[in-house]
Amino acid sequence: MGLLTGSPVLLLCAIAIWLDSRGSMFYRQERVGQHGRPFQIIKLRTMVDGADQQGSKLTHSGDRRITRVGSFLRKTKLDEIPQLLNVLRGEMSLVGPRPEVPEYVAMYTLTQKQLLDLKPGLTGPASIAFIDEGQVLAAEPDKENFYLNVVLPAKLERDLAYCTSISFFGDIKLILLTVARTLLQKRDHGQSRASLFVPLSSRSATAQGAYTAAVRPSPSSEARASTAIGRAVVTGENR
Repeated sequence: MGLLTGSPVLLLCAIAIWLDSRGSMFYRQERVGQHGRPFQIIKLRTMVDGADQQGSKLTHSGDRRITRVGSFLRKTKLDEIPQLLNVLRGEMSLVGPRPEVPEYVAMYTLTQKQLLDLKPGLTGPASIAFIDEGQVLAAEPDKENFYLNVVLPAKLERDLAYCTSISFFGDIKLILLTVARTLLQKRDHGQSRASLFVPLSSRSATAQGAYTAAVRPSPSSEARASTAIGRAVVTGENR
């Protein structure tokens, strides 16, 4: 239903991409899905043709590989619409941990690898918190090192916290929050980006909200996450 509803918008975006730059209207990249199975994530192309061979796997605001139309698609998250096809194929869910490339997943800790028991999602707590990730990375001289050692651990920590509180209405809330943050993200740039990397354990439950009120993984919290993930897999809560 979502793919059908978004078809007119998808068509307009595809035409704009075709008129703006040469190359395919869609972009595919290998990501790691549930139980470690690789799959091809589908997005609208937002970069020049062959961008993967012209630089890092990471992109940031001001990246010269991003096209004019691609910049707009990224800001509005319209480039994510084709992932509804991944959802229809059963490779992804609407809400869940965002899928990463194999090279980055290979660096996960044992606790972080528990996230692979769930289907990856179109959005989730980490996606909302780091909705302006491109701007965060743009300020860093060594972007990949900063992503792997600072950004990615912070994102995975939020995903693990989410796994302790998965619910249908909670997922609806996250979808609505994603829409709201996408529409209002320009107004949010004034917030301290440094706060994104403050350990969750140092924040209050009120400030974090229902899905981010969790301590940094410790033996006890790891056990809670593992139990919750197992329960979600068995009951099919993550879909």
